[in-house]
Amino acid sequence: MRLLAALLSSLAMSGASLAQSGGQDPDTHLPDTDFVVVDIDGAVNMRAGPTTDADRLQRLADGTLLRRVTCEAGRDESWCEVELADGSLEGWVAARFLVAWYGADPFALESTAIPSDRRIENRGEGTYAGTLEKGEVLDLMLSPPADTVVGVTLKAAAAIGTSVFSQDAAPLASGRGTSELAVLLPEGGKLLIRIADMDGDGGNWKLDVAYD
Repeated sequence: MRLLAALLSSLAMSGASLAQSGGQDPDTHLPDTDFVVVDIDGAVNMRAGPTTDADRLQRLADGTLLRRVTCEAGRDESWCEVELADGSLEGWVAARFLVAWYGADPFALESTAIPSDRRIENRGEGTYAGTLEKGEVLDLMLSPPADTVVGVTLKAAAAIGTSVFSQDAAPLASGRGTSELAVLLPEGGKLLIRIADMDGDGGNWKLDVAYD
C-alpha cells in the first residue's frame, strides 16, 4: 500500500507499461511472460522442486493462471518456478504443461498494489483514445474539485477493463468493455483511472471524462 500511496500522490512518473513481449525465450523455448497458464487435459502437479521426486504441493487444473518466477531448461524435463496468482503458494511445474499468458496482472482492476515503474498521465475533463498492447496497463490521474461527480465512460472490447481508485488506493468503481462509471468526491482529491487489457488481446479504447 505504501507503493500505491506513492503512485497516487505522484503527478508524473517515468517508466514503462506492463505490456508483455515475446512469449518464448528464443534460446530455451520456455515461456518468458510474467504469467503462464496450465495447458493440459486434466490437471498437473505443482511440486516443491524441479523434479518428479519432489513433494507434490497441489494439483493445478487446466486453465490455472500462474505468476512465473523463472524457468530452467533440463536435459530430460524443463521446469518453471511459479506461484498462484494470489501469491498464496509457490512451487515448480513441468514447463511442457505451461503456455505464455499475455494479459495484464489479474488483480490490475482490483488493487493498485502492483509493482510498476509505469508512467502516470495527468488528465482532466475530455475525451481520450488509444490502443492497448497485449497485457498493457494505462494509468490516468485526475484532480477534480470538491463536491464533483466524475463521470467515466469507457468504450472498448470486453477484454479491456477500467477501474477508478481514490487517493488512498480504495477501489471506487470498475467495469469491463463498454462501461459507464460515476464517482462522487465530497472533499476533492486525486483519482486514478486504470485501463487494462485483461485477456491479452489488446485493442482500441476511448474514454470520456466529465465533471458535474
